[in-house]
Amino acid sequence: MSVRDPSRVERAADPAVWLEDHGIRSVQVLATTLQGTTVGKRLAVDEFLATLPAGPGLPDTVLHQSVGGDYAWGWELGPWQGELRDVKAWPDLATLTAMPDQPGVASVLADLRDDEGQPLPVCPRTVLKTQLARLGELGYTVQVAFELEGTVFEESFAEARACAHRGLHPLGASTKRLCGGHPPRPYVEYADALTDELDRLGVGWTSWVNEGGLGQLEINFPPTEALLGADLLLRTRTAMRTVAESLGRSVSFMAMPAPRSPAGLHVHVSLWKDEENAFTTGGEPGSAVLDAWVGGIVSTMPAATSLMLPNPNSYRRLTPGHGAPTAPLWGRDNKTVALRVLTRSGAARLEHRLAGADANPYVVLAAVLAGGLAGMTAGTEPPPEFEGSAWGLPYGFEPHLPATIAEAARALEADEALRAQLGEQLVRYWVGSRRWEWYAFHTSGADPRSISDWELRRYFENV
Repeated sequence: MSVRDPSRVERAADPAVWLEDHGIRSVQVLATTLQGTTVGKRLAVDEFLATLPAGPGLPDTVLHQSVGGDYAWGWELGPWQGELRDVKAWPDLATLTAMPDQPGVASVLADLRDDEGQPLPVCPRTVLKTQLARLGELGYTVQVAFELEGTVFEESFAEARACAHRGLHPLGASTKRLCGGHPPRPYVEYADALTDELDRLGVGWTSWVNEGGLGQLEINFPPTEALLGADLLLRTRTAMRTVAESLGRSVSFMAMPAPRSPAGLHVHVSLWKDEENAFTTGGEPGSAVLDAWVGGIVSTMPAATSLMLPNPNSYRRLTPGHGAPTAPLWGRDNKTVALRVLTRSGAARLEHRLAGADANPYVVLAAVLAGGLAGMTAGTEPPPEFEGSAWGLPYGFEPHLPATIAEAARALEADEALRAQLGEQLVRYWVGSRRWEWYAFHTSGADPRSISDWELRRYFENV
């Protein structure tokens, strides 16, 4: 039913033995911020073991640092007010992984906690764990499978910087050709090198395909436990950058790094109870639980847009007729709507198609689960199913999703149901940070009508 890694238990039980057996000399401790960036420290093995279980300290300003590296202020930040108090990068020892491109080096993913060891409500892994714990209290577990898109370019990162990320050549593509049967050799070389790297990292994958955007690569993953799935997607984004560097290429997870190159992040979710799919009844697709999840996710989708489209550039994907959803609609086996309910195979699940590739996978998944929980709590009925193609909706079609970062932040702030699931502190922090990002964009001199130099500097390599 899902991908599991039995060695995770071994690593967590005795990390010192695992590190010695793998010849590890140093450990990179990594955490993600709500901004989607990674933070952390490299520790010698003895120092790493000495810090356990708490892990190394990081200055609390990492929580206030924007994607662009500036410091965002001007709203309630919680008890860590930029006083340079430590927050702890608390390692999840089950995620210890030897890095195949760096002999003697391991990395471990960490949760962010305060200096007393309490989980921070703005830690992305904690946000996801909170939703999973609530579902667990109700007897449910979650299976997820991601589809990640990235845009690969012929130029190296250094070459891309030298030309201000302008005039880059998408790898192996001069025209858009969705699922082309004969992708060019450079494209295949990159994809093969990537999947080799994923195999060495122990990241399961099912397929890759040249998607419809220029230079766009989509990699698909098998279903797995929810937290593990988000962890592995984070590893994959790192691997895509590492492989690009090794081949003299560059890759970006900007939602729109160049015209005709949108990149998204789709998430498939199924809910299980007592080893039965809760989205089915008597083994057949459809259930009251499924209806409530569809109702809850659709009703909270305008608010969740802020979490799934985190940057001004993210909203450039929302162009009618170009594949990304523009309205909170659902349908059965319909890839043109925002929430696709898959039933034909008998393995009932939901596919949420709104998020951009620049979004934090933990936050995206938490928003989906929070919407489902909100629907279960309120017994929300789904709106009428949309039939036909949602890609060709006329201008001004209602209802619609927020079209700007500011509009989305207002929708999240106003949504009581989603706010109750995610927590007041998280929502206040997130809304404040999105308004800072709006302010930074609109005081940069960027032209809102086209992809700006400011966006490329800020997002090309940093999301």
